[in-house]
Amino acid sequence: MRELLNGHNKTKLIIIIAAVIALLAAIYCGLNYLENYGQVKDVSGDGFVRSVPDITYEGNTYRYKSRLKNIMVLGIDNSESDYIKNGVAYNGGRSDMIFLISLDYNNKTVTPIQINREAMVEFAPSDQDGTRLGSDYEQICLAYAYGDGGKISCNNTKAALSNLLYGTPVTDCFSMKIDGVAPLNDVVGGVTVTVEDDFSNIDPSLVQGEEVTLTGEQAEEFVRSRMNVGEGSNEERMSRHRTYIKSFMEAVRPKLDEDRTFIATLLESISDYSYSSMNASNMGAIIRNTADFEVRDIITPAGTFLQTESGQDWAQLQLDDAELKNIIVNTFYEKLDK
Repeated sequence: MRELLNGHNKTKLIIIIAAVIALLAAIYCGLNYLENYGQVKDVSGDGFVRSVPDITYEGNTYRYKSRLKNIMVLGIDNSESDYIKNGVAYNGGRSDMIFLISLDYNNKTVTPIQINREAMVEFAPSDQDGTRLGSDYEQICLAYAYGDGGKISCNNTKAALSNLLYGTPVTDCFSMKIDGVAPLNDVVGGVTVTVEDDFSNIDPSLVQGEEVTLTGEQAEEFVRSRMNVGEGSNEERMSRHRTYIKSFMEAVRPKLDEDRTFIATLLESISDYSYSSMNASNMGAIIRNTADFEVRDIITPAGTFLQTESGQDWAQLQLDDAELKNIIVNTFYEKLDK
C-alpha cells in the first residue's frame, strides 16, 4: 500500500470544448491505440485501469475508482524557439494548455483539471528518435518539447503529468497545435468573448472591457499571447483559455443541433494540426456513454512561484502539495470502509 502523506452545479454542456475536440477528432482521424507506459500496465479491454494500488490519506484507506478514463488534452505552441538543453535543440513545441479530463463512469461525472504549464515536475523524456533521456526537474510544458510533436511528445507529457499527480494514470492523449485555433474559430463563424486584459500592445482591435467576436487570427492571439498582455502572467492566459472554451461551446452547440454532419466540417478544420492516441471505436463508445454526464467546474490547482536564479527568465511554479493531494483523493479515489 502506498502512503499519500498529509502535508456543483449541473451544466447543460456535454463536455468542455477541449474534451469535445478530443473525442470528435479521434472518431474522425481514427488514429492509434494508446500505448501504456511506466506503472500503468493493466488496462482492460474497456479502457479502465485496474492496477493502481490503494493509498492512505489522513489515516484512511482509499481505492482508485474502478471505472475512470483520464484524457489529457494539450494546446501546443509550436512557434516558440527550440528548447536548448546541454547544447541540443529540441523542437517538438510546448504545451501551453494542459487539461486532464476525468470521466467517472460510476458517478456519471466529468471533472476537468487545468494544469499551469509552469508547474515543476520531475520526468525522464524520450527525444524525437525515441531515445530515453535522463531525468530532470523542469516545467511540465517542456515534456512535449523533447519529442516529435506527436506521439512521443504526448507520451512524454502523459508520463510527466502522471508523476505530477502522484502516479495517477493518464489513459489517453489529444493534442492540437496553436495553428488549429484560427480555422476552428472561423468554421463556427467566430467566437464572442469579453476582453478582460489589455491587448493594446498586441492587437488594438481587442479593446479591454469590450465584447468582441473573434476572427481566427484574433482568436489565436487571444489564447496564445502572454508577454505584453495585461500583467503578462500565465494565470491570465489560463483564464482566457477557460473563457474561450465556454464561448466556443456557445457558438458551436446550435450548429451541431441544426446539422449533425457539421461535426465532419469541424474536424476537417483541425485534421492537419492534431494528434490523438484514441481510435474511432473506443471514442465512439465514450461519446455514447457520457452524453448525460454532469460536467463539474474546472479545477485549477494553485501554487507558489519559486525564486529563480539570476539571469533565468522562466518561471517555476511549485503546486500546493496539500491542495493537490486533496484534489487527487477526491477526484480519482473512493474511501474504503474500515
